[in-house]
Amino acid sequence: SILKEYYLLYKEIEEEYSEEFGRPLNIYDVYTEEDIYYIQRCVETECFDCPFENKVNVANVIINRVNSERFPSTPKEVVTSPNQFTYFRTNITEDTVLAVEYAFMFKDTTDGALYFHSGSYSETFNGAKYIFEDSVGHKFYKWKGALDEEMKVKDIKLDRRTNQDVWIMEYARDGTIDMRHYDII
Repeated sequence: SILKEYYLLYKEIEEEYSEEFGRPLNIYDVYTEEDIYYIQRCVETECFDCPFENKVNVANVIINRVNSERFPSTPKEVVTSPNQFTYFRTNITEDTVLAVEYAFMFKDTTDGALYFHSGSYSETFNGAKYIFEDSVGHKFYKWKGALDEEMKVKDIKLDRRTNQDVWIMEYARDGTIDMRHYDII
């Protein structure tokens, strides 16, 4: 992957000149080892045997969620939230480690996506709008417009009768609560 080659070259240059120019902030300065490990496990599981770029995309979704007021504030909490991600793989490849580092260091490759899935195309997903599909069929979605500023996920529960997620949303303006059902994909 050209993106991976670019990143490896960047790391070489950074290492060579870090004493002279200082080292930029990286993922290891911001998150705990445990948090980083959960991102890596999720990326490894969701993108097993996928190209580097796809792994970067999934890592960006996790980081975007951490940076969003809609979701928990740590990577571990984001990854382990019910019915959100799979993260069962524990043997992390070098590609995954590098992809997670890259996602933190450089411009978001997903344009702010907060969701992705590998199911059938739909124009919206959990209220977010479709933005693109990657080379392995992951579809990415982001919130667009005023709704993004006005609502925050308060809780997510599984309705076992309908096998749907119930998203309990809180409106920022008046604190009222709204419940929405979404199919689990």
